[in-house]
Amino acid sequence: MHATWYESVISGEKKGILASFALSLFTFLTIVYLLLHVLRKLAYKLHLRPVRSLQRKVISVGNITVGGTGKTPFIEVLSSMVRKKKLKPVILSRGYGSRDGVASDEFLVLKENLPGVGHYTGPSRYSTGMKALEKENPDIFLLDDGFQHWQLKRDLDIVMIDALNPYGYGRLAPRGMLREPLSALKRADMFVITRNDQVEPRIIEILKESLRKFNPNAQLVVSNHEASSLRNVQTRKKQKVDFLKNRKVLGFCGIGNPRAFHALLNHLGAQIAEFHAFRDHFRYTAEIIQLMSKEAKLLGCSVLVTTQKDGVKLREFKTELPVFELLIELKITEGLQALENELAGLLEAS
Repeated sequence: MHATWYESVISGEKKGILASFALSLFTFLTIVYLLLHVLRKLAYKLHLRPVRSLQRKVISVGNITVGGTGKTPFIEVLSSMVRKKKLKPVILSRGYGSRDGVASDEFLVLKENLPGVGHYTGPSRYSTGMKALEKENPDIFLLDDGFQHWQLKRDLDIVMIDALNPYGYGRLAPRGMLREPLSALKRADMFVITRNDQVEPRIIEILKESLRKFNPNAQLVVSNHEASSLRNVQTRKKQKVDFLKNRKVLGFCGIGNPRAFHALLNHLGAQIAEFHAFRDHFRYTAEIIQLMSKEAKLLGCSVLVTTQKDGVKLREFKTELPVFELLIELKITEGLQALENELAGLLEAS
């Protein structure tokens, strides 16, 4: 697939006068962003803004780059590990993408995949955490996208690192895709490398060495994003993933890392006739879905394929061709014992 215009500019792939102008503008905005970041960090360091503590242990799952790194499936892994110990987790998240009373994509996905697990959203994770304490009395909080949420004290900082683009082109947003300077990685207690299976083994070894240089004390975990099954968005009937092999499809998604989804479809043997990458948290309409369905039919496709994060927003739409969502599981291939030990230590101390 082709990169979005923005990503093709910041990666250096796009050339020309317009791209050069955009880079200059992004560089200026990055200086402003950095200044605001430093002032915000200083406010917490000087205790001008309070860091609050909940009455339970808090595990933060975050990242240092803009875009999808696999936080949601890893939250699912952590929730399952806590529940296996007969303890009660509650998820706290910002709720990005929610508006007009409609829940965010991640909220809907976690609601489907983790029935019975409390999930509270809001800009102040402390406020929502206090509500959860009163209503749910959890044993532990899982802070979704919390690496930059300094308002809340956490007991374990886990940073997700996408092997496909670990450092967001090495520059702060919007000139690059970093949320903070790479020196911030020193705050992490654990790194979880995701999409290990989508790059060569030597790349993973180089990445591990790089992370050790930034933070030699952090634990290292390596994981894959594995497709578990396909599910019809409307009927909810499942198919094995080999259904896609040699099948002509139209793929689409509105996620932070569309390239990863495109690569996964290729890996599964799908013949991608067309691929549409919408912006993250994109709100679909019946008209857009119908247009893509008609386009797929004209291209000779038998199905449309998307992610579960997109699929949860399409349940009520009717289409000429079936729309399938690819269900993903995060599988830990290295460092599982380290993760279990960290979790056990926290739960025993709580």
